[in-house]
Amino acid sequence: MRIVIAILLVVLAATLYFTGGIRLGMVTVMPTWLVNAQGASEYSYRMAGDSVPVQVKGTCNGKSGRIVLRLRDPAGNQVGGQECVRGDWAINLQGHNDPGSYRLTLEYDHFTGRVDVRHVQN
Repeated sequence: MRIVIAILLVVLAATLYFTGGIRLGMVTVMPTWLVNAQGASEYSYRMAGDSVPVQVKGTCNGKSGRIVLRLRDPAGNQVGGQECVRGDWAINLQGHNDPGSYRLTLEYDHFTGRVDVRHVQN
């Protein structure tokens, strides 16, 4: 019985690795470690329209693959973008101060590494 459970765990881990990758953490809350991550994640930031623009900062340490970060304004226009590939990168995306919901989209392409992004409140 233990062998069957061990085989099932190996099959489950391999399926996760090859289909969507493994993600440990929540990108906008804490540093996140990713292994062969694929697909996309989207996060929203609600702005009241004061004089402070939307700003997303952080770091990315890529071992392989890539992540494309896109910041979109309430109208859906891309106001900031950055690509994280192999190496250490600083992330700095800045939008406007228009009221509404800004969306940060992360598109993963077989990315392995660590990403840590935060919405900066000035």
